[in-house]
Amino acid sequence: MRWLLDLEVIPQDDQGLRLAWEHPWAAWVWVLLLVGAAFFAFRSYRRLAGPRGVRGALAVTRAAAIVLLLVIISGPMLELPRETVENDWVIVLVDRSGSMTIADAEGPGRRWTRDEQLRSLIEEHEPVWRQLAERRHVVWMGFHSGAFDLPKPAGASGAAWGARDLGEPLGRATKLSAALQQGLERAAAR
Repeated sequence: MRWLLDLEVIPQDDQGLRLAWEHPWAAWVWVLLLVGAAFFAFRSYRRLAGPRGVRGALAVTRAAAIVLLLVIISGPMLELPRETVENDWVIVLVDRSGSMTIADAEGPGRRWTRDEQLRSLIEEHEPVWRQLAERRHVVWMGFHSGAFDLPKPAGASGAAWGARDLGEPLGRATKLSAALQQGLERAAAR
């Protein structure tokens, strides 16, 4: 049967195999068509001469042929769905421009630079980054005039820890729109 129906490409033990229709009809349409086929078949043999059993068998055969024709018209097919799960992407853009060296925040005992605030924030929320990296694909990117990948420190595991090697903020410009565009291009269709 597998050779006759050209099913050799489908694994025999596949659990996801199911019957589908190329032109699916609603259940109420099927009911109307089946009742109509039966009514037409039995009505066409009702007044003919001959034994009642033979006429009944011919009517059943005609109704079965009509139902088979309706099934063929609706286009039965075997469907083997193939689904893959791809984790969501989270892109973290970290400003590495020279403006990060400005000390404009009050810290304990002195004024903090924006870079110190950023590093403190990342370290303070390390459990959140670690949890996020377990469920998502986290990409750490630095930016100034354009976006670039931040290198991972030696021995780092997990996508979240690329942020620990931020490097020095030496960029001459802060072009956020260009960085966002490049980050979106990096994660296109993900």
